[in-house]
Amino acid sequence: MNAAAFDAAQQVTSNADLLSAIVFNLNLVDLAHVAPVSKDWLAATQTNSVCALRWVRAISGRNPELAQTGFYFHRHVAELPDGVLCVPDVNNRGLRLLSDTGAPLQLIQAPLNVQPRGPAYDWSTQYLYMVDTAGKRCVRTKGRVFLPSLSWDGDDALLTPDACAVDGNTLFISDSGHDRVIVLDISNDDFWRRGVLGGESGDGDGQFNRPQGLAARSGLLAVADAGNCRVQLFDGPEPSFVRSIGRSGDAPGCFTEPRGVGLVGARSGGLLLIVAESRRLQLLTLRGEPLQVLAPGPAPLRLGPLGLWGVAIGSGDTRAYVVNTISNELHLLTLDVPHLPPHHCAVDWNQAQFEAPGASESGGDDTD
Repeated sequence: MNAAAFDAAQQVTSNADLLSAIVFNLNLVDLAHVAPVSKDWLAATQTNSVCALRWVRAISGRNPELAQTGFYFHRHVAELPDGVLCVPDVNNRGLRLLSDTGAPLQLIQAPLNVQPRGPAYDWSTQYLYMVDTAGKRCVRTKGRVFLPSLSWDGDDALLTPDACAVDGNTLFISDSGHDRVIVLDISNDDFWRRGVLGGESGDGDGQFNRPQGLAARSGLLAVADAGNCRVQLFDGPEPSFVRSIGRSGDAPGCFTEPRGVGLVGARSGGLLLIVAESRRLQLLTLRGEPLQVLAPGPAPLRLGPLGLWGVAIGSGDTRAYVVNTISNELHLLTLDVPHLPPHHCAVDWNQAQFEAPGASESGGDDTD
């Protein structure tokens, strides 16, 4: 697609045909807590009750069954088979397994001096990967048993690992202390480093400032580049830079220190992006076009105060999970991404970078 055609495609975000596909039900959500992308979207809510992201419930870490163990929700979550949720249990040095209603099922105790964080489940091999913030290494389990850890020395050593993501034979680890993402080949037990993204703090293409949450799917990697207030996309087994999405600001399509990301499939095919900032969730196309914004508000849209962090997508693309580290909650949302025009879902790496809608003049100065 040439530049003129690409620019024309961006205008579709103001058309009711697209925006009426993903809207809020006015009977369920107070629009004072919703930032619609355009007037067309707002008008569409009056006649269409289809919703892409819908808040269902919050699982509270203050539940007596959990609170008495010293448990609290820490940053990231992963969904395992049968809807079991896996969350790091920092105070008990292990992994806490919960039902989707929050009932505690099991504590998988980690080996001595291991502090598991940022879990990611590989559905093909049934390995559960995570980072160990104590030993600065990668840890994995199989059948709910911890296996020998993997560590690296010298320049390869992790400084502040935060999260993992798995896609096929590739494991990604965000190392925010080194402003980089490690790319590992996991096709056998002898992991080898396939490459490194970033490694020097900066705001250029492929550079990071405190990379945190990761999402990987269908050859695409999304990185929450928190310090640069953007999400970066990479493609391929030895990932190459595709584009940056967003910039600092409060407008839809802009971000304030994004922490979590998720990649979700639409019914018509292709992928969309979910981004968690401290105060809100956004659903966007892979070009950065904002489709839906969920901000804190009263029930049923009770995402709580600032403190949103990790995002996980459930199997079948029917659920999304978001951790709130300050309110000590895990939020469950249903996902139903309807048909969208093909060019909004297609993964076309030859497109020019999408410039997000105008940022607010105040910029992104929210603090945790």
